Amino acid sequence: MQSITILDKQFLDINKYTFTKNQTLPKGYLYQSHEELNIFKILKSFSIEYQDIYAEIEKNINGFYIVDENSIWLDELAVTYGLPNIIFPTLSTNKEKALAINMMRYLKILNSVESYETFLYLLGFNVKFYLKNEVLIKHNTFQYSFPISFSNSITKKDKITYLVYTEPNQGVTTKINNIGSAFPIQFALNNDNAFFVKKILDFIKPDFILFQYITLETKNLYNIQ
Repeated sequence: MQSITILDKQFLDINKYTFTKNQTLPKGYLYQSHEELNIFKILKSFSIEYQDIYAEIEKNINGFYIVDENSIWLDELAVTYGLPNIIFPTLSTNKEKALAINMMRYLKILNSVESYETFLYLLGFNVKFYLKNEVLIKHNTFQYSFPISFSNSITKKDKITYLVYTEPNQGVTTKINNIGSAFPIQFALNNDNAFFVKKILDFIKPDFILFQYITLETKNLYNIQ
């Protein structure tokens, strides 16, 4: 976002601004635009104060929309965005507050799998989302997993489910070969990253989306790329 400017740039030069203001005064020797005259010095002093005031106003306005560690709105914005929270439980410095506020702002515009992946990547997690129905259609002739419901009362929106795979911190899990058609097999989450990703997604997910967390074994079982 670009900075907001409320003071005309042509007046950023103090002398130029003072001369401009001087032109609005009555004609005569007393108001002549000579730098050595008292009236010019008085106008210049007012000009400096005028610009300082507007510079401070600009800083405060921009600090509300472009949040960094120097913004005077950090505490107010933290409260507005419900901070601290599960994602950012500790806000001990202004840098941490600014990061948390900007990330919570970004959270408000998540509207795609890619944006969720980017959000989590910025938090330090490498996460991939796979639409469950697409995975099942690709790898199974039977498109449902237990428990099965054929009720017409369940809307399409209620069935939006994503498989979530989180790369572990370190180490390599033993891979298994794809054994063909199978129902989803849920393994226990076995790395810290997956645990924290689950906490974050459970906190931020929309009501109409379901997340099912899978391990490398399940990912390889379905040959998910």
